[in-house]
Amino acid sequence: MDKYLAEFIGTFFLCFAVCVAAALGAAGTDAAYAIAFTLMAMIYAGGPISKAHFNPAVTLGFILRGKIDRRDIAPYLIAQFAAGILASLLALFVFKQEREIELVILSGGDILPALVAEILFSFALVWVILHVATYSPTAGNQWFGLAIAATVLGGALTVGTYSLAVFNPAVAAALVLVGKLCLTCIWIPVMGSLLGGAGAALTFKFMHPKE
Repeated sequence: MDKYLAEFIGTFFLCFAVCVAAALGAAGTDAAYAIAFTLMAMIYAGGPISKAHFNPAVTLGFILRGKIDRRDIAPYLIAQFAAGILASLLALFVFKQEREIELVILSGGDILPALVAEILFSFALVWVILHVATYSPTAGNQWFGLAIAATVLGGALTVGTYSLAVFNPAVAAALVLVGKLCLTCIWIPVMGSLLGGAGAALTFKFMHPKE
């Protein structure tokens, strides 16, 4: 149960930071930093308990990597999505106040750049996680949280204007519920993150067959 609670707490604060700092604009141009630092703190806290997935795409990477018990898959996913939903509702009903949320609608020529952005940086995120958290030569390192958060920060600063830098299906659900991402657009970050995560795991296995 501790693992599932850790996944819920970590995912909640990640999604809450995304909703308040970015979607509601509370952090202004510093939103990416607020999100990355919140994620890093949650990773260091939850990593020893649940491996700090906080993301269904990361869980998929761990499944393909063979680093998660099958009994944990459904509870992890439930905890992640439940946390995203609760975080978005709390942000919307308590912290929105007079702030206006600009709905992002990705369509036409916006779709390809957004999808490619989500695939590439979801690949980068899961690839980094698998190397710093599951690779034997880096076992016991103390910089795993910094590396993972830096990947999210780099992705947000690089492609945030193209795809909102979601990289996470639970975050995508939270952004839809808070009114930042259109419902018909949710397939872009969901598909992009899952394809990127799966690609990263398969690439890891190809590069390190003995692992």
